[in-house]
Amino acid sequence: MSSSTSSSERRRFLALLACFLAALFVFDRGLSLAVRTIEQRSYGKSDFEQRLGRYLAGRNPAVLVFGTSRTFEGIIPAHLESCLGKKIFKEAYWGKGPKYNYYFYRLYKKRAGVPKLVIYGVDYFIYNAESNIRWMSRFNLEEKAAGFDVLAGPLLLFKNKKHNDEFFNNLMTDLGRTAPAADSSGDEDLFDKINTHPGAPSPDDNPRLRTERPPQFFKQRFPKPPDYIGSLRTNWQMPGFHRHLQDLSRRYENVTLLAYNTPRDFDLDKPELFLDGGYGKTNSHLSQRGAAVLGRKLCRDLAPLSR
Repeated sequence: MSSSTSSSERRRFLALLACFLAALFVFDRGLSLAVRTIEQRSYGKSDFEQRLGRYLAGRNPAVLVFGTSRTFEGIIPAHLESCLGKKIFKEAYWGKGPKYNYYFYRLYKKRAGVPKLVIYGVDYFIYNAESNIRWMSRFNLEEKAAGFDVLAGPLLLFKNKKHNDEFFNNLMTDLGRTAPAADSSGDEDLFDKINTHPGAPSPDDNPRLRTERPPQFFKQRFPKPPDYIGSLRTNWQMPGFHRHLQDLSRRYENVTLLAYNTPRDFDLDKPELFLDGGYGKTNSHLSQRGAAVLGRKLCRDLAPLSR
């Protein structure tokens, strides 16, 4: 009698478990599909190419600057335009990785022609830098959205967590706008924001910059705007990274590698030149004063390359 009861309880438990797993599977697929549908409708169809053309018309920039937030803070067009004698267009901002740069360059050449000089701010983590889908939606690539493959994994919400987090962060950033990419206004303002950004001042007492070396700190495995000295020590494979970029640049006669991320080339131990970073921090941004110092070095090194 007890054996029969035990067997019946096991069957009941397995039946409940099967129902729970089936409900979880349906819930996971249904919510994943709903998120992707909302995402596609949110980004919408973009007329970015036309807006870019309108913005570039009459400006005729000869120098194009690419990069992420580090280049946005570190390379200021106003520092370079007078010394180089050329107009600059900067398309450096957070979430704009190599894939975005590739598609943007194709549109840029179509609308403004091949630039005389391209400055590419290279981050230590460039090989892991994914372009934010908010920016990628400008190009109307109609790529397959993550999460539509029903058999892609046991839990699509978990599998696509990074993608979903990015989308919800974009929604929060654009709260109040129903179509961030397709909205007919805003990009021209963003172009101006990027190209006229004067750099961010660094406070004298800056808690975002870790200047005291702790006994132990996280080190990142494997040139760009400089890092604060602590971030340089954290990115411990930096010399190997520089050698790799040099090997790549040797394949092309018109590519020059300018590295400022060494204590010899830039005073990395001055906190007032940086906004953040430090020991255990893999990412570091220049302050307004640091960007001015870098600007003077770039003027000196880019002048012979821009003739």
